Amino acid sequence: MTVDQKHFSNRMIFWLLWVMFILVLIRTAWLGDDSFITMRTVDNWINGYGLTWNIGERVQTYTHPMWMLMLSVVYFFVRDGYFTLLILNIAVSIFAFAIFLKYYSNDDYSLLFGFGILVLSKAFIDYSTSGLENALTHLLLLIFAIEFLKPVISNKSSHLFMLSLTAGLAVTNRMDSVLFFIPALIYAWTRDFRNVRGTGLLLAGFSPFMLWEMFSLFYYGFLFPNTAYAKLNSGIPEQELLRQGILYFINSITWDPITFMVISIALLSTVVSRGNGEKMLAAGIGLYLMYILYIGGDFMSGRFFSSAFILSAFMLTKYVKELDMRNRLIISGLLLLAGILSPASTVSYFLKVPGLTNNIRDNIDAYSMIADERQSYYQSTNPLLLDMGMEMPKHPWVENGVRYKKNKSLVAVEEAAGFVGYFAGPDVHIIDIYALGDALLARLEVVDYKPWRIGHFQRDLPNGYIDTIKIGKNKIKNPDLAQFYDKLKIIISGNLYSIERISTILEMNTGKYDYLIERYEQLP
Repeated sequence: MTVDQKHFSNRMIFWLLWVMFILVLIRTAWLGDDSFITMRTVDNWINGYGLTWNIGERVQTYTHPMWMLMLSVVYFFVRDGYFTLLILNIAVSIFAFAIFLKYYSNDDYSLLFGFGILVLSKAFIDYSTSGLENALTHLLLLIFAIEFLKPVISNKSSHLFMLSLTAGLAVTNRMDSVLFFIPALIYAWTRDFRNVRGTGLLLAGFSPFMLWEMFSLFYYGFLFPNTAYAKLNSGIPEQELLRQGILYFINSITWDPITFMVISIALLSTVVSRGNGEKMLAAGIGLYLMYILYIGGDFMSGRFFSSAFILSAFMLTKYVKELDMRNRLIISGLLLLAGILSPASTVSYFLKVPGLTNNIRDNIDAYSMIADERQSYYQSTNPLLLDMGMEMPKHPWVENGVRYKKNKSLVAVEEAAGFVGYFAGPDVHIIDIYALGDALLARLEVVDYKPWRIGHFQRDLPNGYIDTIKIGKNKIKNPDLAQFYDKLKIIISGNLYSIERISTILEMNTGKYDYLIERYEQLP
């Protein structure tokens, strides 16, 4: 085969796989309830109510500021939550996939191998849509890995800045993704600089994240999203969270074996035979996996593994490219079987619509309470199932939100806040019993945590709290909690620029009022 013929073959395979990926992406696309939690904030902001969940309360219910800002740009023009989420997810995922293929575009086998493991991974395909920030994390991880592994001969300063900027954007997109980048950034800094200049370049790259944190502290009053306080302040014993984390790993191995196999083989190959660069990327993956274990994983099957997978898939494709044909076929065959024979194979999903349901309980592992989220929401949100003239998503929780809006309800207590919150509109105050959108409840521990489900830590509503929300006056019966709420209210609802608010932010973040919560929680 001549050079021109080889180039033509590569290009044809590249475009064929790219088109096939788009078809798979659209066929399997879905949006989850949690993605509409962010859309409620976006809708409020675009309509002049600020970056709020409930208007009049500055509470950060989203964990992904960069994703939220990108959604806001699209929503400004589209003005529809469903299509905003779908368009941006698909566009970013297609871009990420194209970058992956472009890196291996000079080798037919690598193109086919990379395509195969990506489309067969349930975690990757599931969270290439979903409405959450995973797709953007996938893209930024690929950009970082390509920049990190390329030979640097001349402009080392530009190289280090690009690495830190990509990492900074990824951390602005999701804070805990910093674990992926720590070993590689330390390695790049110590290899080429170890001085003030190198430190300055690292800090400059993280300037988007630092600017967001400054804004967050000023606007919301806290450095971390409200969801962090709601989920990490649950009061669940660490050993139980660790047990749940183990179940999360087991769930991935059982429901999505190819994802776990790709991560495992990629990590093993770096230990055995790869260079320092790959080892640093593998160390970042290892840190992130330990973090998943520590926090108890998630209730969404595969969500926290998708980012580790895309980086592992990139590294594994690079490794397989250098093997002889015999070892290539062995690894490819094992992964192909794992992908096709898995209980929720993308292939079977693409060929036929399985027994889907709007009842999320039907798609949950009864023991671990981990859900197949795509299975739960596919029928309600896939664009190929769109009925002309009918508002999407087609889900009972959407109907609940529309009913609240139609009835002009003032307050609604809900456990599934995404669809309900967005479609109820800004005039309905949603009290989220899982505390994702409630600053007071997020700072209360779960009193009776058994039984519990990861990511769903239900709080008891304090006596008088609903009346407090309805009439706008503090009616909380417990004097300690009432005093704490008064201070919290200054931060989330007071004049942004008042001296009292600024001083209360400093006092709250340094723990001055923690004793009020402690005394309240010590009551029988």
